[in-house]
Amino acid sequence: MVRLHLLGPPEVRNSRGVVPLPPRLLALAGYLALAPPDRSVRRDVLLATFWPDSDLESARDALNQAIYELRRSLGRETVESRGKGELALGAAVYADVREFRARLADGHGGDALELYRGDLLEGLHISRAWPFERWLADARHRLRRDAAAAAVAQAGRVEVQGRPTAVAAWLARALELDPVDETVARRMILLHLETGDRAAAVREYQRIVRALRLELDLEPAAETLRLAEMFQCAGTTRDVRSGAADVTMRPTAARRIAGELLDRVGELAPSDRTANAVARELLRQATRIDPALEAARAAHASALADWVLLFGGPPRAARLAVDEADAAIQLDPTSFAAHLGRGFGLEAMTRFGDAAGAFRDALRLRPREPEAVSRYGRVLMYAGDVAASRRVARKAAMSRDEDADLLLQLGMADFVLDREDEAREATASALRLRPAFQYAEAAWGFYELAHGHFDAAATALNRLLSREPDSFLGHFFRGDLALVQRDFDAALAAYQRCCDIDPAGRPVGLYLSARTQAGFVHVRAGDAALGLRMLDDAEADVRQVLGAGAEFGGFFVELAIVAAARGDTNRALAHLTTAYRNGYLQYHLIDRHPVFDELRARPAYRGLLAAIQDDVARQGRRAD
Repeated sequence: MVRLHLLGPPEVRNSRGVVPLPPRLLALAGYLALAPPDRSVRRDVLLATFWPDSDLESARDALNQAIYELRRSLGRETVESRGKGELALGAAVYADVREFRARLADGHGGDALELYRGDLLEGLHISRAWPFERWLADARHRLRRDAAAAAVAQAGRVEVQGRPTAVAAWLARALELDPVDETVARRMILLHLETGDRAAAVREYQRIVRALRLELDLEPAAETLRLAEMFQCAGTTRDVRSGAADVTMRPTAARRIAGELLDRVGELAPSDRTANAVARELLRQATRIDPALEAARAAHASALADWVLLFGGPPRAARLAVDEADAAIQLDPTSFAAHLGRGFGLEAMTRFGDAAGAFRDALRLRPREPEAVSRYGRVLMYAGDVAASRRVARKAAMSRDEDADLLLQLGMADFVLDREDEAREATASALRLRPAFQYAEAAWGFYELAHGHFDAAATALNRLLSREPDSFLGHFFRGDLALVQRDFDAALAAYQRCCDIDPAGRPVGLYLSARTQAGFVHVRAGDAALGLRMLDDAEADVRQVLGAGAEFGGFFVELAIVAAARGDTNRALAHLTTAYRNGYLQYHLIDRHPVFDELRARPAYRGLLAAIQDDVARQGRRAD
């Protein structure tokens, strides 16, 4: 059997012993190893990742040669050809990184950590392959984060068993992997105090202070400082515990059960409808068994928000998510997960101003966390502060290795600010880093459509749909493209495809918009009675969401479309004005939508569009 040891200094073995491989072959094997076992990698993705600066013919020759060398060195079964132009690591090949992930998924964190000898492909570097270097940096970060989380989970398990020495060992492993995790550092300090080792507690406090200053240029959080003041002045565990919100008393039987439920949640994929439902139920049980379990409340908040954002859960679920997050924050004001979950819930309610504040609180705890940075920039843009959104994305992209999500966010901000060339450049960079990035491909088509470049928009959307035939985004923007070109039959077919892809008819975002657009097209060129019923349903959904506290300007655009389709142009104009006041700045689409044809001659309509353009220009001047 071929064995790939990729965690730590890489080593490849077969039945004859160690097999030396050139760096690029090791990199290629590592890339294939991190693909899910049941998934393959397209050749064009490998070409863009490993030979980005070569012409297509040269890159293909280089890839073919690399595959030949891998098979010659390790056996033909090492790399399998699957489907049309796709490759995968052979099923018989052992890769420690795959085994590491599998053990984590099975809940065997301790066994998984036995395999984690160091960073993925430690010390490896290949020249003229910057997309691979960016991918490698992200992969290392994710694996290190997962390993640290597994160590913390193991500490919790042995704490229940009353084994303080083992708890300290696992916490030390977590801090070795993530030296600036203040929550773990505080747990270590309190553990030392409980076992009577005050000197060790002081040393750990001094270490976390140095690490924060050197690595992040940050001072310790208020909870850490208060903890230090208490153990330095009072010196007793009881006094320390009374002010340390993130540390609870020794687990009871109920807490152990709640902790086991929380562990099971980690095995569930949040993007799966059934798994999401199971996760929500497990988290609900955990918080009911132990209302003081901060981690379960924070996770419950995120799961509820995901239910709304991903699967169209009811608006009241988003409100409950915020309540759960608030309860977790009361238990531990320094819980990053709780502040992040609060932001998710507020975002699901489309209360973007409040969501921005929650994500800012999360970023004060972990300034470099990519998801918090990305979410923060996105809600700023939805709230209408595109200049601030662009600054956040640009600063984050410059302060760390290139990130496809941040580059796409930068491109979206540049699009709204009418910086077409910069938007294309940022989006193209995102696609170079992640060649099959569906959201970036769809955004490219959307940019071109909004700015009137219809042929370029069609090319981008066709490229996406040829690869992802069931892409909701691809069909939705293809419908928009047909709509602005007044091809109502093609528009209706595209929106109907969206409804087929999402038969549940979620009352959120583009899913709701697809039904509104289909209703308008039916009124204009199809079954008018059906169209009016669809518009009635869409309006009812929008008003329900707005009644739950939503602030998103896009919802008022939906109401304007409904009003204009019914012939009520005065109400349509009023809704468009409210949309702008709530941060909606995409005047290009408003002005091209055929439903507003009867408004275009009205001075108030032209004045509204001029006001939006002036706002965009002002934000553009302060964006840098």
